Amino acid sequence: MGILKEHCTEEAGECVGIQPVYSGSFALTAEWCKNGPLTLQGGINDLGFGWELAGGENFVTPQALLTYSDKGLGGMSRSIHDFIRERIADPAYASKRRPIVVNNWEATYFDFNEEKLFRIIDEAKKLGIDTFVLDDGWFGKRDSDWSGLGDWTVNEKKLKGGLKTIIDRCKQNGLKFGLWFEPEMISEDSDLYRLHPDWAIHKEGVEPCRSRQQLVLDFTRKEVVDHVFGMVSAILRENDISYVKWDMNRNITEIYSDRLPAHRQGEFMHRYILGVYDLAERLTAAFPNVFFEGCAGGGGRFDAGALYYFPQIWTSDDTDGFERTKIQWGTSVCYPLSSMSFTYSSVRTIRRNGSRRSKRAGTLRV
Repeated sequence: MGILKEHCTEEAGECVGIQPVYSGSFALTAEWCKNGPLTLQGGINDLGFGWELAGGENFVTPQALLTYSDKGLGGMSRSIHDFIRERIADPAYASKRRPIVVNNWEATYFDFNEEKLFRIIDEAKKLGIDTFVLDDGWFGKRDSDWSGLGDWTVNEKKLKGGLKTIIDRCKQNGLKFGLWFEPEMISEDSDLYRLHPDWAIHKEGVEPCRSRQQLVLDFTRKEVVDHVFGMVSAILRENDISYVKWDMNRNITEIYSDRLPAHRQGEFMHRYILGVYDLAERLTAAFPNVFFEGCAGGGGRFDAGALYYFPQIWTSDDTDGFERTKIQWGTSVCYPLSSMSFTYSSVRTIRRNGSRRSKRAGTLRV
């Protein structure tokens, strides 16, 4: 949130910026009386929030960044950028050159095999691209967005040689290999859901809200986080993977856990975020040489708290070059350029039977 004095511009004037270092629900308020001081408040969103403390227990609140500038919005932005790079982002990646990535998603969606992926990888070499990222559809029974989430094992009917065949092709072309995960989500048509339907966020007797035909795992439960860590880390340990895209394609709608008593349901959202941080902490510590990218395309998680674990975040699913420029500019007010993925799709117009159709030929990310 930015508060500007009258006549403040990009280059001159006074302003204040404030943002929480937190990935959960938050609230920021500003109150000013004409003859009184400006009052700022911020932190965890108090709507529906509560936390029970027993004797001797403590509660750690999220931190917040407060920035003053007398050099306009540009000065405020530069101050925030420097602080995030120097004090929040992983020092190993804060100033490191970002990989140039080609992602197969908009070229193939779920419909791919080795031959289709090989063609993308071979072309990528000619363009000087660093990394090929295999997106959604490589695991479980995953031929559409109706099934498979939560089953993080390679679908060898689709990829007969497993990931190794694709990784070897990347190496032959001088490329590194990256992989897509959506660790927080689950499909009802999945082995994991059939085994543990109670692990999905739900309230008994209430029809859950579905977005992209998927539900959200209850990360307030340690056994759920432990299971996801085990499956994801097995894939990373058994394969030469340099890059992970951590996706989040929907928001949380049911704010409820059947493992919390009624009087502690107000703790749910904060406990969920602590579960996400726990998984991110364990994965980034176990695999320090893997570049983890977060994603704000579906769930909108782009914040200073996430940047502690993910030195780069996928800013939007809008890959139109002109529209994405506006998105990147707006995000840059509060976040350093190095933290933002810039992505565009090559679009060509095809005329067929007098109509026009746009076909996306691939996705390039820098």
